[in-house]
Amino acid sequence: MRSLLLWSFLIQLSFFNVLGGEDFYQLLGISRTADNREIRKAFKQLALKLHPDKNDAPDAHDKFLELNKAYDTLKDEQKRKKYDLYGEEGLGSSTGSQSKYQSWSYYRDDFGIYDDDPNIITLDSQQFQSSVMESHDIWFINFYSPRCGHCHDLAPTWRKLAKVLRGVIRVGAVNCGEERWLCQRQGIHGYPSLVLYTLQGSVKYNGNRNKQEILTFLASHLDDPVIDIWEGNFNKWINSESTKNKPWLFIFCLQEECPPRETRTLLGVSLQGLANIGLVDCNQDKMVCSRLRGTREANILFFKENELESSTGIELDVGISDHLEISRAVLHLLPGPTELTAKSLQELSLHLEEDIGPAWIILFTKQGEGKLLEYSKLTYLVPRLKFGYIDCAIEIQVCRSYFVDKFPTFVVAKLGGGYEVHYGRNSVQDVATFARLASQARTMRTLTAEDFPEILQDNSHVFVDFFAPWCPPCMKMLPEFRKASNLIGGSIIFGTVDCTVHRQLCNKYNIRGYPTTIFFNNSKEHEYSGHHNSESLASFVHDIVRPAVVTLDSNNFDRLLGDKKENEMWVVEFYAPWCAPCRQLQPVWSQLARNFDKYQHLKFAKVNCEEESTLCRSQHINSYPTIRIFPLGSQGSQNYVVYTGNQRDITTLSQWIQQKLPSYVINLTPNAFDNQVLSTVTPWLILYSSPRCGPCVELEPAYHQVAYLLTDRVKVGKVSCDRYVELCRREGITSYPHIRLYRGSDQYLEKHFYQDINTRERDEIIQTVKLKLEHFKTEAESKKNIGEEESHNSVHDEL
Repeated sequence: MRSLLLWSFLIQLSFFNVLGGEDFYQLLGISRTADNREIRKAFKQLALKLHPDKNDAPDAHDKFLELNKAYDTLKDEQKRKKYDLYGEEGLGSSTGSQSKYQSWSYYRDDFGIYDDDPNIITLDSQQFQSSVMESHDIWFINFYSPRCGHCHDLAPTWRKLAKVLRGVIRVGAVNCGEERWLCQRQGIHGYPSLVLYTLQGSVKYNGNRNKQEILTFLASHLDDPVIDIWEGNFNKWINSESTKNKPWLFIFCLQEECPPRETRTLLGVSLQGLANIGLVDCNQDKMVCSRLRGTREANILFFKENELESSTGIELDVGISDHLEISRAVLHLLPGPTELTAKSLQELSLHLEEDIGPAWIILFTKQGEGKLLEYSKLTYLVPRLKFGYIDCAIEIQVCRSYFVDKFPTFVVAKLGGGYEVHYGRNSVQDVATFARLASQARTMRTLTAEDFPEILQDNSHVFVDFFAPWCPPCMKMLPEFRKASNLIGGSIIFGTVDCTVHRQLCNKYNIRGYPTTIFFNNSKEHEYSGHHNSESLASFVHDIVRPAVVTLDSNNFDRLLGDKKENEMWVVEFYAPWCAPCRQLQPVWSQLARNFDKYQHLKFAKVNCEEESTLCRSQHINSYPTIRIFPLGSQGSQNYVVYTGNQRDITTLSQWIQQKLPSYVINLTPNAFDNQVLSTVTPWLILYSSPRCGPCVELEPAYHQVAYLLTDRVKVGKVSCDRYVELCRREGITSYPHIRLYRGSDQYLEKHFYQDINTRERDEIIQTVKLKLEHFKTEAESKKNIGEEESHNSVHDEL
């Protein structure tokens, strides 16, 4: 006993000795990629062991303050970012010696109630938005307060419920004491509040808080995919296209023993997409029952895919009332992941580099940890990928080469070489979604320090996202970065660098915040500062590789603008890199150039007045940004119009530029509409709008471009429904903007026939109009031929 106490004392003493020398991650015993839940969980475990209320060491208070400071720093995104980059010195006065902490009983009873439960996901505001509101998963969430007695009373039931629902729906918890605004936005006014989130919306549970009644509530609000099989529909279902190529699970009701409604619904949801489930009442359908069971007294039979007619099925020795037991038994019969070794992984990688597929999703596990039966579902949920696993307790060097220190970790190995690491939640649904999207993004890959000599070569084009897995904006940007890689395609690589793993590399490139994205174009660095969405990221790359904006300097200004022809129009921005409004205008300017790219005579340009100070002084540029139009009909750079507005958004600048271009849109009166649109054979495209309608104003520049690009195909007009109310009412226009294509009168076609154009995108409008015009032409020729044939037959009959 004395030796045990001495050993315990030495362990505790060693911990406190380490406190002064280790960093905050080591203090809490977590990896640098730990998320907030892991941080809370680790801190709680240490707080219960080392709290001064339970520790009589003379320096226990000071040591616990240090531990509390580590937790306070790492749980806060901004503090953690500074700490990761600069260490404790980088925190400055933002965190000093914290003088307050809670009592030991608080950490035991009220702190992180559900953090230690693997079946319950603790959600904050960021995670709630991305995981619940922006996903297709079904969630059941407990909104609670740690000071609420009823919440603590519910906790054991909620834990049991989460265990029962594992693999069926996702169970979450929100601490409204810490996430007050989130709870208010969700209409939570009392605790605990239980809310079910489905694709159809949210439903609040108002019944008794016992497990059975809650399960009954869930079953009544979930779709039941189980099929009631009887003699009349048996052949229909087993031969259906929707059930082919999947196993069949049959549950038989014998005498009066049938699975409860809750069991069949939860089982159906848990195995949805993996197996067809049929329920056969042997009391009512003895022929079907006999056909499937033969002489056996089986309650449950499993038939592998495409073996229903040729096999007697596998009898499952489980009860029909426990969906978890049935689900586990089925998962055991489904094909699991392939065990991979260092050698097989090397062969696999070589095949992928040579574009020999398919891609692989690889589970990194350790001594069985993370190699859960639940992941067998991935074989069916992601059928186009192969599924393998690596035991990091055996293949240590392989796991180190992938920088894996957290289990389970999932990696998608892609065609063409390269791989991508999954940083989200490790639920089957999240992993399956990641695998599908990552395998399609062939030009996006994980980068290490070893990749960078190649990236810095003169002929390389690599867009790199430097990030940290614990950073919410980083996790929100990763899928957008992946989408941008698909939008760009081609030979440009989109790479990610985990700065918690490659700290020296990130310091080398002076990464001061997450995420930081840099485009290495022929070894030249271009740092991105726009919005974190796929379109903006892709546009940034396009503007560098294939710039829509011409860069003017002292070498080409006179040649391009000084010798400007009358049939050219230039729009030029004079800017300074240090000017904040100029930086805000940068993505807008690029977007403007792309929006007007169909005008062959229109050019967009920019001048950096910090580098070209002499040129800007000669042009009398006194403020930034200065925007000038060198219009059509003028020669050289002496005649220009200056933009004097205060707003520099896409819509306002587009309208200003469009006013300087010739218009191909005809403003129509009721008389002109009747005489030109309804009484001619010429097709017309008409925009019904109102000057008081915001979307109409936004659409105006694009519509003018449509008119310019379709000038040889169709006449383009516009009707003001503010001015000509009766005309718009007569044409049945009830909302603006409204675009309609009139095909023109024809002796073989109905007069005044039209079709509505249900898009506001320039290129989509053009494509839709062209397709409909071809359809009109084909239809007219067909009716013309029919008319001529009928006329010929009529003459023949008369003769």
